[in-house]
Amino acid sequence: MVTTKSLRNFSVFILILIALSTINSCGSENKIDPGKIAEYNKPAVVYIETYWKGKVSFPEVQINQDALTRYARQIYSSRRMTEEQLIMELINEILNRPELYVVPNLNVMKEKEVISGASGSGWVVTPDGYVVTNAHVVKVDDDELKQMIIMQAFQEQINEDIQVTIGDLQQMGLTLSEEQRQKLANVYASFYARYMTLLTKPVIQTFVNLGAAIPGYGNVQKGYPAEIKKSGEPAPGKDVAILKINANNLPTVSISNDKVKIQDRVIAMGYPGVATFNPMLTQDQSNIVPTTTAGTISAFKKMGTGAWEVYQHDVAITHGNSGGPLFNEKGEVIGINTFGSGKYNSQTGSWEEVQGFNFAIPSTIVMEFLNELNVKPAQGKLTEMYKEAIDLYFDNHFEAAKDKFKEIYDASSSFPYVQEMKEKCVAEINAGRNVAMFPYTIVIAGAAVVLIGLLLALVVLPKMKKQTAVVLPSTGSVQVKVEEVKKISDTVENTAVKFCPNCGNKLQSGVKFCPSCGTKVA
Repeated sequence: MVTTKSLRNFSVFILILIALSTINSCGSENKIDPGKIAEYNKPAVVYIETYWKGKVSFPEVQINQDALTRYARQIYSSRRMTEEQLIMELINEILNRPELYVVPNLNVMKEKEVISGASGSGWVVTPDGYVVTNAHVVKVDDDELKQMIIMQAFQEQINEDIQVTIGDLQQMGLTLSEEQRQKLANVYASFYARYMTLLTKPVIQTFVNLGAAIPGYGNVQKGYPAEIKKSGEPAPGKDVAILKINANNLPTVSISNDKVKIQDRVIAMGYPGVATFNPMLTQDQSNIVPTTTAGTISAFKKMGTGAWEVYQHDVAITHGNSGGPLFNEKGEVIGINTFGSGKYNSQTGSWEEVQGFNFAIPSTIVMEFLNELNVKPAQGKLTEMYKEAIDLYFDNHFEAAKDKFKEIYDASSSFPYVQEMKEKCVAEINAGRNVAMFPYTIVIAGAAVVLIGLLLALVVLPKMKKQTAVVLPSTGSVQVKVEEVKKISDTVENTAVKFCPNCGNKLQSGVKFCPSCGTKVA
């Protein structure tokens, strides 16, 4: 027999079940598995390319034939030598004293278009295409840019001229030593450094590349032309840039409002060049995916005049990580990876990186830039669905995850990685590793309905039975007499349905004995 006490105990059990479910859900939001953080945010961490295009002009390289002829006659008259020996002697003379023999042919001017560039990382903050990166990834000082264009053309032209010269000598049966090749490169370098000029103002173009799900090809990079909406100054300035691309339904990351502490665990994502384009790897777009590394916050250091701070951390990053996000353990961005540390090598004369001492600009600085543009970071519906699908995948609910990924794909076929993840789900299902989902939602919803019913039965209805409501007119002269009230009560009592106390048979009004069992009725 179910008693009121047992029903109350059951209701308490249901309340505890719902409370525990809520507690577990809240707890899971505090710290997330690093693998999940990577999968959650991979679609929104983008590869950024900036191209600089310019045109240079320079005269044709010419040999001063008169000066070289005089030298040839001088040495030939003093000693006998073969034609091959004479040619090598003349080559050495040119290489050792180029200022006497290498001259410009100003009647023949050449033009060369040069395309140079750099790459970095970034992250999408709104579904309609606002992207955060470093200023130095997309912005270069005008004078520095001119010099870079000339140096690029300079190097390309030197390499071309060296190959042509070596090819001509090989046809004559002559080969340059390594020392002679180096001298030849120096000759051309000196010439172009003196005579090469920039013809046009360099043009800068920036592209944001997102992974795109292409059936049959997996994930490939799709480039969107980007407009620089706002840019700070490269470090030690506030090295932040906000880009805008023309796209919708994009994956996004979330920005943290939490306080950062020393020794907090952090995760970096980005596209380091040494890993993304390692020559040992297959050179196709499917390998252009974010690299994830982890570490801790080491210190807070002041920048510039000391008005603001950066986070020092020991996460492994390098060239190409610039502009990429630094996440906390909740999978939210706390900073933007910006620069590392290095030292001068006196033996090689080069600047070498020192890992373990890297720096990120706090997300609070990023928010300053976004607020000035009136841009509010937001998470789109598809991003929410993608995270739900990743949760299902990590819990081995591959069938449910596949359906969720398909739902995302149907809404936006180019959403990054959904096609790849859907194929992974199918492979897991075919391998027999799918775990059927327990219907938590249905159970909790049903329990809530039962609980409401129990509360009504145990609390509300008993109170209603104990209360008698008499509603009197608020105005007028109507009076209720005691005799009339008694008459109404007797009528209700006489017309009420009665049942036999012995067998439960329904009795007609006024009978004294039950027609079914014969029991006397009061």
